Amino acid sequence: MTSSAAPVPLTPPGANSGLPLSFGMLSRDRSGATVHVSGMVGYQRGTGQLVGPGLEEQARTTFDNVVAVLAEAGLDLDHVVQVRIYLADIVRDFAAFNAVYREYFTGPVFPARTAIGVTLADPALLVEVDAVARLGG
Repeated sequence: MTSSAAPVPLTPPGANSGLPLSFGMLSRDRSGATVHVSGMVGYQRGTGQLVGPGLEEQARTTFDNVVAVLAEAGLDLDHVVQVRIYLADIVRDFAAFNAVYREYFTGPVFPARTAIGVTLADPALLVEVDAVARLGG
């Protein structure tokens, strides 16, 4: 077993959920660094207001929140290796979400990805995204 430093919580400026969580966690080992981004939603940092009501606005703010957590660790979307997407109405919103997704992940290589339909904690939420990013050695 290799030794590594304790994980570091990541909190972007203006982020405050009032929940018992870290917005992201940075862990380092001999091979590099990994960031686990908690489930982000369409609440604006600083105001805590939900954007929308449309999926596109919520998805963009959600990804902006993911980017903000990654930036706290000095990473960006190019470092993301996995994305999990939770849609309140996957049948209705899958195509629209994918259009926004391509604004942030432009390829040609895309992260591993899962998308599922769920009931989210707030009935006004349409999308939640979590991510894992990696920076080698």
